[in-house]
Amino acid sequence: MNGLNKTCAEIQTDGGFEYRLQSNILNQTNIPDCDQSWYSEDGRVIADPSYPEKLMDPGISVSSDRLVTSRCVEELRHEIQCHSSGVNQLSLSTFLC
Repeated sequence: MNGLNKTCAEIQTDGGFEYRLQSNILNQTNIPDCDQSWYSEDGRVIADPSYPEKLMDPGISVSSDRLVTSRCVEELRHEIQCHSSGVNQLSLSTFLC
């Protein structure tokens, strides 16, 4: 499991709070066999880049490399699942709000 620790002030933008994937994870987001999702502290799906129109609160926008939310999510989780290769990667990001 990869981890990222930042303060909410470090990721705050004019449009909300921007969570960017680390460069070592970005390579896997481009594999057609892999799906990714972002999860809140309580395990709810906030966003899936394959379905950007189905954002859940506090999601504002999502793409393959980032998620923007309306508030800071203290324990945001990003998961990549690759079906044929069996790769399942979970990233836990902790933000001090």
